[in-house]
Amino acid sequence: DDVVRVLNKISDAVNNVSKIVCGLLMGYLAIVCTLQVIFRKVLNNSLTWSEESMRYVFIWMILLATATTVKEGSGAAIDLLRKKCSGPKSRPVYEICTFMLTGFTAALLVYFGWQYMTANMKMTSAAVHFPMWIVYASVPVGSAITVLHCVNGIAAAIHDLRHSTERRGENK
Repeated sequence: DDVVRVLNKISDAVNNVSKIVCGLLMGYLAIVCTLQVIFRKVLNNSLTWSEESMRYVFIWMILLATATTVKEGSGAAIDLLRKKCSGPKSRPVYEICTFMLTGFTAALLVYFGWQYMTANMKMTSAAVHFPMWIVYASVPVGSAITVLHCVNGIAAAIHDLRHSTERRGENK
C-alpha cells in the first residue's frame, strides 16, 4: 500500500511537470510558427531558425505527451481494449499485461536512445548549431518517464488484483 502510494505521488508529480512543459512547448510552437508566417508573408523575409527549432521542440513535446497518455490511459487502442475487460479480475490483469508490454518497449527506447544520444554528443544542428544530444535526449527521457508510469500502473494493478481477491475471499 505504501509503495503504491509513493509511486503514485512520484508518477503524478512527474506527469504534472510533463504536462506543464508540454504546454510551454506548445506555446513556443504557436509563437514561433506565427512569427514565421508574419516574416514570410508580410515582411517577405523568412526566419532561418524557426523550422528547425520547431521540429526539435515538437519532438520533445511528442515524447513527453506520449508518457502522459500512458499515465492517463488515454491511448485510443488501449481504451478500446480496457472497455472489453471490465470485470473485477480481468481489468487488473489486462492492465498488468499492457503496462508490462509498454514498459518493456519504453525500456528498450531508453537503452537505445541513450546509446544514440551519447554517440552523437558532438553533433550540432545545421541551421542554428544547436547541440543534437539535447534533441536526442528526448527519447531516453520521455521513455524513462513512460517506464515510471508503467511501473506505477503495474504496482497499482497488482494492488487492485490482490485486494479484489481478498474481498472475494471475505464474501465466501
